[in-house]
Amino acid sequence: MKKYIIFLIIALPFFINAQQKSSKCLKNHYILSAQISGPTTVCSDDTVEYVCSLQDTNLIYNWSTANGDIIYSKYNIIKAIWWFAGGFPDYTPGFLKVVVFSNNNIKIDSAFIEIHIGDTPRKPTIFYDEHLLKILGYDPDNPNGPIRMCDWYLNGKQILYENHCKINPIIYGFGSYQVRMTSRQGCKSELSEPFLFTDIAEFDNKSVSISPNPAKDYIEISHVIPAEAGIFKDNIKIYNMLGQNVLNQSYKALTISKERGMYRIDISELVPGVYILRFGNLVKRFIKY
Repeated sequence: MKKYIIFLIIALPFFINAQQKSSKCLKNHYILSAQISGPTTVCSDDTVEYVCSLQDTNLIYNWSTANGDIIYSKYNIIKAIWWFAGGFPDYTPGFLKVVVFSNNNIKIDSAFIEIHIGDTPRKPTIFYDEHLLKILGYDPDNPNGPIRMCDWYLNGKQILYENHCKINPIIYGFGSYQVRMTSRQGCKSELSEPFLFTDIAEFDNKSVSISPNPAKDYIEISHVIPAEAGIFKDNIKIYNMLGQNVLNQSYKALTISKERGMYRIDISELVPGVYILRFGNLVKRFIKY
């Protein structure tokens, strides 16, 4: 028994030294180069692929995450899905870590990256309010809101250069509208369900005319629409391209000739641009220069 203990005492340092040398050999073989490649700014519910730079089917990869789940793993490649859990105003902090072992459980190296997880906006719902298409539960006039921009679609085609989160549909016409929201972190929502806009009655172009157009100081409206058409119940309203009501006047106060159906509107105080005139249910466009 004493001989066995003496043997262990003598042999143990050699065994430890051999293990250390083996570990050093492995580390030198892989040049301690473990790194994780993949995006570090992601959106909640995103599935993202990551790769460890040490690639060998004989190695063991031990992956771990915070605020994420690993849903696929094969050797040095994984796929993770992330979620938003608050914490910071604009993002949730997370991380991804891998520890690499040899096939006899000797630690070779490790790598770690921080992940910023942005909040993916919910699927938007469009509603119609005060002649505008808006998004339910979202204030488009809040400059500090979580949404950076909105992409609008009409009949399946994107409305170019329209990124406001409220729009005036009378500018673009009737049809099926959809919208997608983008957060300040660049996370995009699903496309909304279609919203069919058919609110404004159409009249023959010959029924109403605006002159001069373009105009500088005033416009004159002439019509041949019978009173029973019901367009004379409301005031004459003018909207800018942001959907803001910039002029609101009673059509009775503007009458030049009731018999001829003519009205004059002073537009001298308006800034140059394109405007929409709403006359009851009738919509016309004109240019102020």
